[in-house]
Amino acid sequence: MDPFEKLLEYLNDYKVVICKQCHFGIVPSQVEGHIRVQHRQIQAKERQSIIEQVENIPDIARTPGDVQYASASSPPIPGLLVYRDGLQCRNPRATSGCQYVCRHYKVM
Repeated sequence: MDPFEKLLEYLNDYKVVICKQCHFGIVPSQVEGHIRVQHRQIQAKERQSIIEQVENIPDIARTPGDVQYASASSPPIPGLLVYRDGLQCRNPRATSGCQYVCRHYKVM
């Protein structure tokens, strides 16, 4: 099996890859660091192959801001963990209601 397919999956609806083992969404700029830290057993040649494949995905979100985030009321996304302790922004100045959800108030 291809190293990319073994470790990652591209979710076209959200424009992001997810790590199948960590159940974590990753944009291209985060792939190398994620593999280096979380998957130390992957050799440099394989790692570089994975990075190149991610970089060549058309229309992939290049930054976290480019990701097509699901709304807070959407069903769970296959491959990602579901956290029940999320915090949703309730900014009264947001024109259409802020959909931002995170797990820690410090990153709100």
